Amino acid sequence: MPQSNETLSRRDWLRFAAAPALLPLSSWILPRLALAAPRNDSQRSLAKGKGCIMIFMKGGLSQHHTFNVPERDQPVPTIETSVPGIRIAESFPSFAKQMHHVALLRGMSTGNSNHEAADHLMHTGYLPNPSVRRPSTGNVASEQLGRLDADLPNFVYIVGGSVDGLGVRPHRPHPGYVGARHAPVTVEDPGRGLEFMQPGVGMAEFDASANLINQLNRRYLDTYQSPGAGSQHAATQKALQLLHSNKAGAFDLGKESPATIEAYGTAHSFGKACLLARRLVEFGVPFVEIMVNGWDDHGGAQKKIPGRTYIDQGMASLLADLHDRGMLESTLVMCLSEFGRTPNLGTGYNQSLGSGHYAKAWTAWMAGGGIKGGQVIGKTDDGGAEVIERPISAQEFHATVCQSLGLDPRKQYETPDGRPMQYLENSAKPIAELF
Repeated sequence: MPQSNETLSRRDWLRFAAAPALLPLSSWILPRLALAAPRNDSQRSLAKGKGCIMIFMKGGLSQHHTFNVPERDQPVPTIETSVPGIRIAESFPSFAKQMHHVALLRGMSTGNSNHEAADHLMHTGYLPNPSVRRPSTGNVASEQLGRLDADLPNFVYIVGGSVDGLGVRPHRPHPGYVGARHAPVTVEDPGRGLEFMQPGVGMAEFDASANLINQLNRRYLDTYQSPGAGSQHAATQKALQLLHSNKAGAFDLGKESPATIEAYGTAHSFGKACLLARRLVEFGVPFVEIMVNGWDDHGGAQKKIPGRTYIDQGMASLLADLHDRGMLESTLVMCLSEFGRTPNLGTGYNQSLGSGHYAKAWTAWMAGGGIKGGQVIGKTDDGGAEVIERPISAQEFHATVCQSLGLDPRKQYETPDGRPMQYLENSAKPIAELF
């Protein structure tokens, strides 16, 4: 602490001793700002009323057992959907009823089947590069759609559990060159929401401690013009703003009716994560990501996916609820993995249907946000091994997200060392058939 002629009284020190009650509350935002200096955002636009819910199935969701069953030998039973001619696996009957809202992207072809690299690719549009940290879509949405004066965070990352208790390390979105204030706030348990929202002491005592921290921070800032210290001070103010805001209830699922909670599903964290995501978007959070781990089904997905009915329930309820509330047109919902799973390539481990990693031909889906639903983009051969119509790259996928949300994929940014950057390549074009 810098030297000062001012001294703290005994009462001040006792108040300061109580100040750690503020630290758990502010821990969700302090790391976001401590990484970089505040930017000059005085010219930024206000929120545009768009929202996005990204469901990321970490590990590699088997397209063959979900949304693109191979025609050859029909290894997985299929069912009709609300759109004549579009069939999906029988394990998704509720989602099938929402197909008129959904565009299936069966031509995903991204080429990288390494978990870490492909995860990075599908979050950022780029393979990892040690020379520059790329922001994820959510970070860019926070920067371009979010409001710095908003009570709620502009990007929330929800851990939606694991489908089998196992999983591989997921990509945690990093803000990179858009600035640390656009890092996500993480909710580890959607059923409990954002923790440490209540101080352990009375509000009067808590505010007194917080004010003392502000005094100490200001003394430091008056002496040392430290970007990190300035960011931490701003973070403390943001945490206090949320604590006193009536919007903090956005994280509380208990405010929903028992019937709504039951509709989304209570058997797994995923249903709760979908409901929380809807609440957050409804309260004005521009971007929410739900990460569901455990899809790395080596040895085959045939016996596993039919038992994960809560995935079907959660996705279907999310789409239906957004539509019923008049929110779907302004909210993009998308579901993807880092890649898909193998078609039948032969005998042996990782060669059977749905067993190994496969990035040459896989499926994602989009709904809402101005997307034309009730259609299929891309086609694979009858074995599901090759894209024979309309391949879709990672850059095209992210350009489509930008088109839907009104993001500028060519906006110019700057790395901390002064290197000019933009979110996507000039060649990246959105999928025109979706608009």
